Amino acid sequence: MADDGAMLRPADRQAEQQADWPLDPVLDWLRREGRLQVELAAFVGELIDRLEAIGAPVWRFYLGLQTIHPQLRAMGVVWRRGEGYSEVARRYGIELTSAFIGSPIQEVREGRKMIRHRLTALTPQHHEVLHEVARDGGVDYLAFPVPISRGEWPVLTIATDRAQGFSEADVLKFALLVEHLGAVVEMHIGHRVTTTLLETYLGRETGD
Repeated sequence: MADDGAMLRPADRQAEQQADWPLDPVLDWLRREGRLQVELAAFVGELIDRLEAIGAPVWRFYLGLQTIHPQLRAMGVVWRRGEGYSEVARRYGIELTSAFIGSPIQEVREGRKMIRHRLTALTPQHHEVLHEVARDGGVDYLAFPVPISRGEWPVLTIATDRAQGFSEADVLKFALLVEHLGAVVEMHIGHRVTTTLLETYLGRETGD
């Protein structure tokens, strides 16, 4: 009986091999060292380093979360290969602008379900942020809600520039990663809210 693997075309075999990346080392890091990282941006940076090391098809990564702040509606961390990571701030009123309305972030936040967009098959009806990611080189785009116990759920997006996009195995592994990220992200939200409140009412030095 012929080996099914021998019947795969070279491109299919390459895609299968690329999809076979082991998530367990990253989950183990989350349970041990990862959850101890107190800065969200640094945590995302270390997470991406480990995802790249195991061969995960990550080209762009974004994690956005709501916060309690006198000036800011939300905070997020964005990373792109070759550019590193940076924090982005969303001021009050962002939810009333075209940057948010109709965006994948709004869709996931309100529907609380994963969505996927093939960036090679976009139409004028798709949100501008998807066209921007596609113009920069993105091929496939995933957006996940990150379940937490209270408050608005954070949203995590992952895009790849791999020609064949994400495999179904990739999607399942990223979904599992998001399940494990929830508890860590919730700790960061709690820390950020507490710090902001203390600094607002007691001042930075006393708050610290």
